[in-house]
Amino acid sequence: MKTNSITLLTILMIVFCGTANCQQTGLPQPGSLVYHHHNLYDLSTEQKLDKLSLQQILDNENFTVYQQARCEHIASIPLWAVAGAGATVSLGFLLGGFIGDLTSSGTEGVGPASPFLCVVSGITMGAALIPAIPALVLTLDSKKKLENVAENHNKSNRITFNVKPTPQGIGVFINF
Repeated sequence: MKTNSITLLTILMIVFCGTANCQQTGLPQPGSLVYHHHNLYDLSTEQKLDKLSLQQILDNENFTVYQQARCEHIASIPLWAVAGAGATVSLGFLLGGFIGDLTSSGTEGVGPASPFLCVVSGITMGAALIPAIPALVLTLDSKKKLENVAENHNKSNRITFNVKPTPQGIGVFINF
């Protein structure tokens, strides 16, 4: 009879732990951070956090990574602008070549300029890729760093409830 009650007690504790863990992961923890559009937000208040409040919330290592990620994001903005302007100019040359080819009759002494405009368009698009590649690398790296900062902060502030076997029996551990 005693082993049945111990087995029942163990099963009930396992079910309780599973229920507690399911409830814990479903609800946002107070002070949890979430990454959204190259910024960190407080999940409970859904407010964007500025540099001063993040300096108070994060530890030194995570705050340094946050500053590097923000600098990378800000550095990528003018590179995206230059790449976009180059792509726009390239498309303008390409459309100019197509429109010039459609409107010219070919009977005049000067031939159509569309092959030359298409070549210029290709050269301009190639030149637009030069700043686009580092902009993409900086954007993706800053996104990854900011997501890691939020994840590390949320891991360090997580409340856990564990039931583990110990040499003396069953131990209940609450970390907060």
